[in-house]
Amino acid sequence: MISAITKSIENGLITISQKEQVSNTIDEIVNHIELSGYFAEGNEILNEQAIIQKEGKTIKPDRMVLTKNKEVLLLDYKTGSHNVKYQLQLENYQNAIELMGYKVVKKALIYIGETIDVVDL
Repeated sequence: MISAITKSIENGLITISQKEQVSNTIDEIVNHIELSGYFAEGNEILNEQAIIQKEGKTIKPDRMVLTKNKEVLLLDYKTGSHNVKYQLQLENYQNAIELMGYKVVKKALIYIGETIDVVDL
């Protein structure tokens, strides 16, 4: 996590004054009780991996966790208020992934703001 934050500062994505807040937010997400499976060791993690759908459209789920049993956990990060279009977006991701022969067993939206709000779908 430290190197990701350092790289973000070096690339101008965050400022040094934001470092502690970003670090705390990441820590809160990674250690959130409802998200333990998404950050468990031993699984393959694909962050923002492009998936080209049959009709040629490209989608990029924020985080896909692939288990050894070909099961997938989907996670998408959002800011702002809850919106049903985000749920539909995750369902689209699920459909595309399942067409590739995987089974999506869990999916969630994480709303990042003053607090972390996890919405299991």
